[in-house]
Amino acid sequence: MAELKSAFEKAMEKVKDLEKASPEDMRRLELVPKGETMAARFLRDDIADLAADLAGHPDVSGRRYLTEGAQDALLRNICLPRDSRTKTTNAKAIQGVLALKKNSRRVKESFEQVEHLFTYYEAAVRQTYDRMKQEFEAKFAETRKAMEQQYGGQVRMDVERHPQFQEELRRAMGALDQQYEKVLEEHKQRIRQAT
Repeated sequence: MAELKSAFEKAMEKVKDLEKASPEDMRRLELVPKGETMAARFLRDDIADLAADLAGHPDVSGRRYLTEGAQDALLRNICLPRDSRTKTTNAKAIQGVLALKKNSRRVKESFEQVEHLFTYYEAAVRQTYDRMKQEFEAKFAETRKAMEQQYGGQVRMDVERHPQFQEELRRAMGALDQQYEKVLEEHKQRIRQAT
């Protein structure tokens, strides 16, 4: 069984690793986070042209580390489109990666596949929701009829607010998200490796 390590032991291992790090590794450790910060500023619209900003950095030999950090940050911000804000962030992050990859044909094709994945995901979410709602409405139809007979009037049951419906929906959406996240991560990995 693997030995559990305390936070202190893990920190001490990292310090030892840093002592062994080459000057180039140290530059990478310094510049990758700066690239991530530049990407975050780009996503917030503080930087209009990320590629130009990176190209203008005075450390010419370190630009690859800045670019690596920016690319990783942008790719981390590409998520399944659960709402309009996520869609906006996705579009901006994709724009940034395309600029960094100099509009590589392979990267464009990968992002087209990602856009198709997003379209399928949104359709699957709607279908899952509609299917579950219909199933629960059918399941609760008998209960509603019995209550109407008992109370002598029309009884309205909002299936969507029922705790059991919400729990089942959460479970189904979680499984759906997991399935699509896996495919999205594969696309991101291809984009990382593309030149």
